[in-house]
Amino acid sequence: WVANGYTSQKAGTWTVTGNYSGKGGTATLTVTAAAIHHLGLLPLTATITADQTQRYTAETRDQYDNKVGDVTASTIFSICPGAKGSWAKNVYTPEKVGSWIVTGNYTTNVTMLATASLTVTVGALYQIKVLPATTNVTAIGSVNFSAYGYDRKGNERGDITTIATWTSDAPGIASVESKGQANPGRATGYKAGTAKITAAMAG
Repeated sequence: WVANGYTSQKAGTWTVTGNYSGKGGTATLTVTAAAIHHLGLLPLTATITADQTQRYTAETRDQYDNKVGDVTASTIFSICPGAKGSWAKNVYTPEKVGSWIVTGNYTTNVTMLATASLTVTVGALYQIKVLPATTNVTAIGSVNFSAYGYDRKGNERGDITTIATWTSDAPGIASVESKGQANPGRATGYKAGTAKITAAMAG
């Protein structure tokens, strides 16, 4: 306010109140968005797992960040190349874990760009890899195996050696210690032959 002059910023419908000598009165003021000034993306920040998707909205806004219009359908969305994944218009399907920048590109008579931050975390356990994949051991000798979990997109969930259930398909040839034992993943050979060592997780 400057005296009885009001400079607006936020769009909306507001109540203006005046008081004089203990008496008051009100008026209704509706503020609409000004001319297009820049582009904005929603959500500005988001976190999803690699199993989920993220939908974006693009808006033109005035200089006070009031929404002028929804231009999602006319905006081209992209993400950092290292994130990989894919777009179906304004919906992103992730691939790589990490923190990434999403960019919206809207062009009319001028080009407007806006960015948002997206964090992708590892998805649910989908695959287990056992290392080494192939090895030899002498009778009464032993070898330590390690197990690593991965989500559906190939992002590593970490070392699960000590919490995995280990089994041998030929325990007479080689046995393996499982979770709850002294050395999960340690296989001991007993006689010549081939045994398949497997690591598994419930669910």
